[in-house]
Amino acid sequence: MAGSQKKIKRTIAADRLSSLGDDLLEHILSFAPAKEAAASAALSRRWRPLWRRASALNLDSEPYSSGGYHYPDAGFDAFFRDGKAALASRRGTALRRLTVLLKQGAYLTSRGSYHRVHDVEPEHDARVTGLLADPAAAAPEELCIAGERAYTPYIGRYVPPLASLPCAAATLRVLELHLCSLQPPPTSSARLAFPRLTDLSLRDCTYLEGYLQAVIDAAPALTRLALVNVTKKPPGSASAEGSYSRSKPSNLPLRLRCRTVTALVLVVSVSLEELKDSRDIGIQLDMPSLRSFRYKGFPVNLSLTSGLAQVDLDTNRRERDFYKPEPAARMLASFSSTRALKLHINGIEEIVSDDEVILPTFPNLKLLEVDGSFK
Repeated sequence: MAGSQKKIKRTIAADRLSSLGDDLLEHILSFAPAKEAAASAALSRRWRPLWRRASALNLDSEPYSSGGYHYPDAGFDAFFRDGKAALASRRGTALRRLTVLLKQGAYLTSRGSYHRVHDVEPEHDARVTGLLADPAAAAPEELCIAGERAYTPYIGRYVPPLASLPCAAATLRVLELHLCSLQPPPTSSARLAFPRLTDLSLRDCTYLEGYLQAVIDAAPALTRLALVNVTKKPPGSASAEGSYSRSKPSNLPLRLRCRTVTALVLVVSVSLEELKDSRDIGIQLDMPSLRSFRYKGFPVNLSLTSGLAQVDLDTNRRERDFYKPEPAARMLASFSSTRALKLHINGIEEIVSDDEVILPTFPNLKLLEVDGSFK
C-alpha cells in the first residue's frame, strides 16, 4: 500500500505542467524554438493545438547546423522546410511576435569556402527572404532577426530586407536586429516605410553611412531607440579581397536626428584611435522630444537638443585601462535641465576635473545618484 501511494504522488508531481490552464501553457510554448514547441503536440490530444495558438513563433536555425564551414550548408534545408510548415500552421491565428535566429550557413550561398567569406562580400540565400515574406509573417507586431557573429565585423553578416518586409507597413511596432548589417539592396527600388513602428533596437549591428538615419526617418511614430555597439561600415565595396579586413571600426562621429523619440539607449564602444579625437568628433543628437537618456561608454563630446527629465550616465568603461581617463564632467553640460541624474563613474574626481571643465548648475534636479570610488 505504501509503495502504491508513492507511485501516485510521483505521477501527480510529474504532471503538474498539464494541470496549468491552456493560456498559460501557450505562453510558455511561445518562448520555445518552433521545433521543440511543435514536438509538444505528441504529448497528448490536449497539447496538439497549443503551440499553434502561442502568441510568438521562434524559428531557430541552430539545431539544424551540421557544423561545417562551407556554404550553403545542406543541413539547413530542413530548417527552411520546417520554418515554412510552422508558419503555414499559424495561418488564421494571431501571431504577435516572430523571432528568426540565423546561423551563417542558413543565409550565405556557395560564394566559396568559409575562409573566403571573410575576404569578399558573400551572396545571401533568397530562402531567408522568402521565409520573412511568408503570408503568415505579414501581421506580427514584433519582429526580431538575429544573425551570427562574423570573423570580421563587416563581412558575412545577414542583411535584412527592411524595404520589403510584409509586416512593416501593416502591423510592425517593435523591430529588433542583432548582428545584422543595415544597407540598402543593390537593385530594389522599394522605399523604406515603418508607419507604425514605435520601438527600434539594434545590437552589434553595422550600417552604411546615412542608412541608419534613413531607417529612423522611415518611422514617423518612433518613440524608443536603442543602439548597442552599432558601428559604421567602411565606405566602398568589398569586391577587392581583404578591403574590409584592413578597415578600422568606426563608432564616431555619430549624428542622428529624430523629432519623436522620447527614450534613447546608447551604448558605445570606442576604439583607441577614436579616443584621441573624442573631444572633437563625438555625438550629435537632434532629438527635441527626448526625455529619457541612458548612455554607457567612454565620455565623449556630446551635443544634445532636448529637455531631458531623466539621465543615466555610465562612463565606467574598460577603455580606461588603455587610455588616459577623460572627465565625465564634459558630458554633463547637456543635462543641466534634467530632473533625475544617475552617474556611474570610475572616480568621483571626474566630475570635479582640473582640466578647465566647469560643472553646470542643475536648477530642476530632484534626484541625484552617484556611483563611483573616491580618493
